[in-house]
Amino acid sequence: MAALTELFIMSRRGAGLDTAVRAMIYGGAAGAVVAAGFGWIHTGLWFGGETTMQAHRWLGTLLAIFGLVLAGLAKRGGDSRAALRTLLFLIAAVVIVQGFLGGELAHGPDHLKIF
Repeated sequence: MAALTELFIMSRRGAGLDTAVRAMIYGGAAGAVVAAGFGWIHTGLWFGGETTMQAHRWLGTLLAIFGLVLAGLAKRGGDSRAALRTLLFLIAAVVIVQGFLGGELAHGPDHLKIF
């Protein structure tokens, strides 16, 4: 939602929503840290597993780290939002991949197969 709201800001339709984006970034960063922590608790310090599990684990860890970096950028503010937007849109894309990998783990390969 933060990325979509930022797109509205970029198109001038969402002027005045900077505070909302910042709040969503803070909430997303906190949620990512909690989710990554529970992921590590769930599997422990075991580094084995199939490729999907490893990708899901490390992408989740990176999302938590990048979320904290993004929160720092949002707090810093400033005139240029280029770095914030770049990282925000990158994180939004990685969240989609992370969700797909989580679906693969929970529901098996080809979980999105319609036919």
